[in-house]
Amino acid sequence: MKIVILTYHSHHVLGSQYANNDHIAFAEDLDLITSAGYRIKSPDHIVTTLEARKRGFPKSGDQDFRYVGLPFDDGPAFDVEDLTHPIYGFQRSFLGVMRDFLTTPSDPKTRC
Repeated sequence: MKIVILTYHSHHVLGSQYANNDHIAFAEDLDLITSAGYRIKSPDHIVTTLEARKRGFPKSGDQDFRYVGLPFDDGPAFDVEDLTHPIYGFQRSFLGVMRDFLTTPSDPKTRC
């Protein structure tokens, strides 16, 4: 089992490039995550899975799981509302980026 937790901050808009804008990084990373064979799961799901494994369930096959958790817990409105940055222009909210990602044609079983 492989688990990765990635954090993004919707108020991190210091430019228009991957390294200095978490809205851009988040959108790009969603494709990278799934193309690498990871499934996006809630942190709660990941913890529940780890607790079950600790108790011995499931007994086999769980070593193949590859999960990514994406917590958004800072609370800025930009997590869920698009914004127009005074310098860098329109920024899609994290919720909007995730909705766009989920509606992009692909095999939904490989996404979440």
